[in-house]
Amino acid sequence: MDIYHIEIFTSPEGNFLEKNIVAIIGLLLVILTYLGERISSAKRAKKNNKYNWFLSIIIQPNLERIEKIYSSTEETLKKSINELRTSSSLPHDQYLLLQRKKMNQFKNEKRSYFNNFSSLVRAYDPNLANRIDEIINELDDIYTQNLDEGISDESKSFSVISSEIYRNQTTLYANLFEEINLIETR
Repeated sequence: MDIYHIEIFTSPEGNFLEKNIVAIIGLLLVILTYLGERISSAKRAKKNNKYNWFLSIIIQPNLERIEKIYSSTEETLKKSINELRTSSSLPHDQYLLLQRKKMNQFKNEKRSYFNNFSSLVRAYDPNLANRIDEIINELDDIYTQNLDEGISDESKSFSVISSEIYRNQTTLYANLFEEINLIETR
């Protein structure tokens, strides 16, 4: 059998590899091209799945709720400042209780929504969730600071307060859409 095997690859007309080298190289190139396309296609599919998941699960269902929480924050802050301004004649202890109540109401509203949102984002990317948590904490600071300052500083207009709130919202959106750009470029 060994003789027969050798005879196939070494025939009187020449070496089998010499005669078929172009066909062998062509076949190897086709196989490598096929494997390269499969790998590239798998990477594209993974990227598209990640992109679609991020958009359809995190971004789209939450845009309206994010918009509502920010407009609610603006309205609640304005109402709270006005209520506290009109209640400035209350005894100091009662006034502080009312102020604390207003802060806690906001924190509860914010927490009820953003904890779920943050958990969803954390499942996708913990670093992005940490950045969003920082932005949400800044919103909390904006609310608290303006509640304190808005009462004592009547010269501070509501348009300035609104711009601070919506600047925070813009930062949140920028971080979310930056992630979309990162997905597209990876």
